[in-house]
Parts: sequence; structure tokens; C-alpha cells
Amino acid sequence: MSLEIFNRLGFGTPFFYAAAMYLLCMYFDKRASGVGKKALSDWMKSHKYDRANVANAVVELFDRLYGKHLFSFESVGRVLVYSIVIQFIFLLELARLSFDLVTDARYVPSLVIAFWVNLVSDYVSLFVVRYWLSITASRPVFAVISGLIVGVLTVFFVYNIALTAVFFYWTYRNGSSSFDQFTLFWPTNFIATRLGLFTFPSFAIYLWLPVLGLAMGTAKVIYWFARAGNLMQWFLSRGQNHPLQAIGYIAAAIVFVVDALVEWVWRA
Repeated sequence: MSLEIFNRLGFGTPFFYAAAMYLLCMYFDKRASGVGKKALSDWMKSHKYDRANVANAVVELFDRLYGKHLFSFESVGRVLVYSIVIQFIFLLELARLSFDLVTDARYVPSLVIAFWVNLVSDYVSLFVVRYWLSITASRPVFAVISGLIVGVLTVFFVYNIALTAVFFYWTYRNGSSSFDQFTLFWPTNFIATRLGLFTFPSFAIYLWLPVLGLAMGTAKVIYWFARAGNLMQWFLSRGQNHPLQAIGYIAAAIVFVVDALVEWVWRA
């Protein structure tokens, strides 16, 4: 019923993404350890908190989503599923916005190449992002927001290496002595091409990080104001035992507002 109302108002897509973000936070809240949730709750309540426990809690969230042992078949399978789902949603969004990339058969080879390169980029970047979180997570908001930047840079680097290998082989196979087309996809300018557009799904796999970071920072501010004014007792009680659920409400609101603004600007 709620989704139907939002669809009629033209905000069905923002509602969908906001709900997905909230469900992710609910998943974290149910799967996170008691120690991890207590560490985040203590971080929200006070400037005095155990930095090691908070750091472990942030890394634990990452591990709950992607798996603790990244070389395991479980982690590979999870990344494969996430990457495929995100790329599928990305193609649906392009089709909804009437991009010819998904309606013109000429771009099918590019789509296939981008699909496999994205899978490799997503998986390899996990190692770098997890390491970054492990060394910065004592400052959780900074860690998760900057995690997206680290992920984007890593994906960009891996993506270009993979594309370089693909197009080098393509050029060699066709017996071309000119590398004009090959150099088109080098890091300095490939992102401006149509194929470069397909790096976005690889970036999108980490978009939950900055949203979570902004929500955590906002939750901490709300918690302090609410406590000072003896207001919002529900928020305070949920933040005490279920910090990630309280953070989830804020994260969902952030996603909804941002995506609604994007939809409005696109239609204008």
C-alpha cells in the first residue's frame, strides 16, 4: 500500500532504495554481536568509548555483508550475487531513463565486457576497502565515508587494468598496429566514454558506506540533543539496545531525500 502511494506521487524509486537501506541496517542489527552493538551504542552516547571495540564493530558490519574470509567460496559467491543484482538494477535504471546503451544491440559486446570486469573489480576492491576500515574504524564516521573514496579509487584502478588487458588482446587479435583505439580506454580518459559509464555499478557496491556514516553522525547528534532535552525517548531506548536500527531510520531518510531530489532534478 505504501509503495503504491509513493508510486502515484512519483517517488516509488526513492522509497524502494530507502527501504533497501533500512533493511540492510536491520540485517546488521540482527546479525551484529552484542559487543559490537554495545560499542556503537557507547560511541553514540559519549565521547568516551573503547576505540578498539568500535573499530571491531565497524569491520564486523563489513564482514557480515561480504564474509569474514574473503578468499572463501562464500565471500566470492556473495560478491557475485551483489554485483549481478546491482548491475541488473543499473541496467533497469538506464532503460527507465531511455539510454540507448541498453536498447541498441551494438553495445551488447561492451555490456558483456563491462559485466565481467565489474565482477573482478568488485571482488578485488573488497580487500583494499576492508584493510582501510580496519586501520581507520576507531573513527567510524570517517572510516565508512572515506571507505567509498578508497573503494572508488581501487575499482577505477582495477577496472582500467582489466580493460587494458581486454583491449590489448582485442587489438592484438585483430592484427592492428595502431593503438589509437586501445589508448582510448586508458585511465585518463576512458571514463568519458560510454563504456566508462559501466564503472558505476562497481562503485555502487560501496554506496551504503557513506550513507551509513552520515546516518551514524546524525544519530549521534540527535542522541545528544534528545538526551539534553529529555525528548525522543523511543529513539534513546532503541539506540541503547539496537543502535543500528535507530541508525537505519536515519539512513533510509537520507537515501529517500537524496534520490527524490535526483528524480526531481532529472524531470525538471
